[in-house]
Amino acid sequence: MAKLECNDVELKIEEVNVSEILRQDIITFMSKINENNIIPEIKIGEDEIFALADENALHRIVNNLISNSLKYGYDGKVIGIELKDYEKCIKLSVYDRGKGIEKSEIAHIFDRLYTEEKSRNRKYQGSGLGLAIVKKLVEDMSGSIEVSSIPFEKTCFTVTLPKKIDKIKTDY
Repeated sequence: MAKLECNDVELKIEEVNVSEILRQDIITFMSKINENNIIPEIKIGEDEIFALADENALHRIVNNLISNSLKYGYDGKVIGIELKDYEKCIKLSVYDRGKGIEKSEIAHIFDRLYTEEKSRNRKYQGSGLGLAIVKKLVEDMSGSIEVSSIPFEKTCFTVTLPKKIDKIKTDY
């Protein structure tokens, strides 16, 4: 986190295949999803969707969001990943149907070292850096992240990233 805050991590922003990144990252979690009898709802479509991003940073973002959903939303027995393509941006959502996030906590979940889980049970206690890292990486790629939560209905993190703008043809 310190390296990110000091801009010691140089991001290589380029057109990346978000669909493929999602497929790769989902596969890494499938055994954990199956072991815990969680139903995956994957909606990434058949068309390849691209955005301006750093490939490694995007993997980190997706992995952190999926990991959090599995860790804190497992009791809802559903994890969802959805990718939508718009004219100027893409929206990537990771959601679950678990215990959710209290409204009073939502404003703080992206704060460094903040954890909603106050218990001493290390199984559920995080470092409080994951979502802070996610937000910093998303913003460093000119994107945004939003969260909404209705306990045991849907807790959803949505990342918006810009798409590549077509170059204007100058040679006639």
